[in-house]
Amino acid sequence: MRYPMNMVSKRWYSIITVLLSVAFGLFLGYFLVQGRVLFRAKGSDAVAISDLRAELAVEKSKFEQLATRQQELETRKRTLLQIDSDNPSKEALYATWREYALLSGMTDVTGSGIRLTLDDKLNYNPVTDPIESLIHDSTVTYAMNLLWAAGARAMTLNGTRMTAISNISCVGPTILSYDVRLMPPYEIEAIGPVDSMRQAVESDSWFARLRQKEIGVRIALCEEASLTLPSFSKTHDFRAYMDLLIPVEGS
Repeated sequence: MRYPMNMVSKRWYSIITVLLSVAFGLFLGYFLVQGRVLFRAKGSDAVAISDLRAELAVEKSKFEQLATRQQELETRKRTLLQIDSDNPSKEALYATWREYALLSGMTDVTGSGIRLTLDDKLNYNPVTDPIESLIHDSTVTYAMNLLWAAGARAMTLNGTRMTAISNISCVGPTILSYDVRLMPPYEIEAIGPVDSMRQAVESDSWFARLRQKEIGVRIALCEEASLTLPSFSKTHDFRAYMDLLIPVEGS
């Protein structure tokens, strides 16, 4: 039995319409499911970010309380030392103590110096940019050694006083100093001969390479007529680094 051509066309049209409807329904269902998953993911991310912000606020509050308490203890210590140092019999003892405190970074110091800021290349691309476009612990250590060699007398890194036990290392995209994670930009403040330190930075061949366009490290240098660098004791405790040391009697 043969069907008229128009009837065959209608049957195929109906079949194609049904198939297209099914396909459209499947695609629509898929996109709806993906949309729900994405919405839930965004919702989860928003909750996670909110929780992290709350934790950060708590940690900041704790830090501010500890910093305030630390400042109070520092003020009390200075007051007690000042009272006791007025005793003529202990004047020489406290004069020696002040010298050692000055050398060890355990007292605030002030003087003229420079501020050197190191920052990663703007819009760093890990695929196309060289690894030197990021500031590493070796970059910071190099800069600090350069300034020490140029005559720096005291130095801080992002507000923390550098001492004889300074420890700087890379941890992922951050730098670890005294067990504290630091993020760029890294700001080095140094008290010392300004002209010598400035010339050391400006004439250094490695810094010149880092400034080249293909590397793009951002380096800023400014002179300061007066810098005040904090005591190491205001942010850290030396005792954590003395546990394996035994003093030699009579030395």
